[in-house]
Amino acid sequence: MKPAIGFPWSLVAATALVWLIAGCADERLAGGGTETGNAGAVSGRILDSDGHGLASALVDLEEVKTRSDGSEPGSRHATRTDGEGRYRFDSVQAGKYALYAPASDGLAQAAILTRLEKRDSLLSLPDAVSRRTVTLTGRVLPPVAGDSAGAQVCVPGMRACVSPGADGVWRIQQAPRGAYEILFLTGTSAHYLAVQVGAEADTAVYVRDVFLIDSAGPSRIPYRFYNLPQPLSFSMVPQTYPAGQEPAWYAGKSFADVKYFLLTDSGTGAVWNPDYLAGWKYARTLDGDSLYTGADLAQPLSGFPVPIRLTAANFDFSQARPDGGDLAFSDAAGHLLPFETERWDAAGKRAEIWVRVDTLAAANSERMLRMHWGNPAAPYRSDATQVFLAADGVLDAWHFNEEPSIAFVPDARGLFAGVVAGPPPEGGYPSLRTPEGVVGPALALGKSGDYVHVPWRAALDVSTAFTVSIWARLDQPDNGRKQLLASKWQTASREWHLDIYSDRTFEIEFGDAVGNIQGNWRSTAPVPSPGAWHQYAAVYDKGVVKLYLDGLEAAGALASGSIPAAVNRFNADVNIGSNSIDTTLNLQGNLDECRIYSTAKSGDWMNMDYRTQKTRP
Repeated sequence: MKPAIGFPWSLVAATALVWLIAGCADERLAGGGTETGNAGAVSGRILDSDGHGLASALVDLEEVKTRSDGSEPGSRHATRTDGEGRYRFDSVQAGKYALYAPASDGLAQAAILTRLEKRDSLLSLPDAVSRRTVTLTGRVLPPVAGDSAGAQVCVPGMRACVSPGADGVWRIQQAPRGAYEILFLTGTSAHYLAVQVGAEADTAVYVRDVFLIDSAGPSRIPYRFYNLPQPLSFSMVPQTYPAGQEPAWYAGKSFADVKYFLLTDSGTGAVWNPDYLAGWKYARTLDGDSLYTGADLAQPLSGFPVPIRLTAANFDFSQARPDGGDLAFSDAAGHLLPFETERWDAAGKRAEIWVRVDTLAAANSERMLRMHWGNPAAPYRSDATQVFLAADGVLDAWHFNEEPSIAFVPDARGLFAGVVAGPPPEGGYPSLRTPEGVVGPALALGKSGDYVHVPWRAALDVSTAFTVSIWARLDQPDNGRKQLLASKWQTASREWHLDIYSDRTFEIEFGDAVGNIQGNWRSTAPVPSPGAWHQYAAVYDKGVVKLYLDGLEAAGALASGSIPAAVNRFNADVNIGSNSIDTTLNLQGNLDECRIYSTAKSGDWMNMDYRTQKTRP
């Protein structure tokens, strides 16, 4: 297949695959194209999953490059390892290469960016370890128009390209574990889907469906690129419709008037036009106080997630698909908005959906979005990873909407899931109950010392600013001890924890470099009725702390010590409902909607966060 666009495979290979080979950041590895006569040798070693040299393993070194029409393959070198797992390639021209080594127990693969200069006759690569592989399978939904029959699904650098079957299902064997991207190609477009395959994954992994809304032909569509994983330039793509070939909805518009989406972070390719949402039978405008009760803001809020609650009183569930898969949301201009369906219970006639708005208007009268439903052919678009974004300062969000039999606690971003820790309750797990919370189901922590443990990841660390918020309802607020809401706090790894005292004041506490308590900032007034739902939050900004209760700043004071100008970072885990050290301080009660941000959120944000989530009267 020859894609109609010039696709830069080299950039994809250098960024999309698992980096099992590290240490490629010196000036020899600056990239660049092939230079005649500028050749060298590349050597390294392949290890099996136990760390031993892998003998007689086939090793491919494939250059990843194409001409603008996608037709030119790169050069390929192949050899086998010796008894100690070593390999060597001679006469390798400068360029960008993917290393690939299939083995009986797995696959060793790396994206390497190499430029062999004349003074560098030999490039020695670090060991590559063979990883157990999986079979990837998924489904592509056919484009509205375009060359669907010629579609291909590829893992760049692996030389693995397959064509979907008549049912749209595709399979790629021996795919690596780790983080990389899958590429979906049609005759007129390219689409990405980021994939993470963990070490604990089974032998087969189902990849989410990819809906390819395509162009009407390579000469008829002006592409604009939105939210690409890396900057790309497609100079071969036409910028306007040829005269006389414009669709009806395009008449009278310029290129700048129409916003196209070739692909998004989730891998969904879409071409938007004003008629796109006409396929949905029903629509409703949600605006002002019908969206949520709220006064004007000092200034607009960017990237704000709005919860939408549906009940029998405000929504006819018989008009939508039984799984709620035909929902869509749009802004005032008709552009699709990302959303996550936290719960869809058609039988019980209740649902909760989170919709991310690019800009939440400052004036209440200017806030508006539209909900669409009633399209049997609509793709299922719920995707939490597109609602809670790192770009909006979200480190992570936990809804606590798990089924009672599951001790695994997923997170909205799909990166920092937790597990129920602590002593198993009588009779063993399940220990998670799901009473009705503030938004959908909630987490119930019992009296057996259980809590949610989220293992440390570097991306969860903060230094100079962060915000933490959580809803809580205490079973025994006056039990003579403090109770933990959320923390990054372990033995000799004390960073911060948020808790409420038996006198009903609450605080955030910080630890020092040797594991001692460094300082406490504590509210000066008691929380009214802590046995009812309240949103507790703390905002930290370069040593300045603000506490928030139900969206309003709570008066506070330094209770002891001092507040550090930067958070001490000790690779502490996140523990929700505990500090993991003293389980007698674990929370007894219910928790809902925990958020941790990498920024100090404004008072307007905190107030709107509470007002949109609170239970309506």
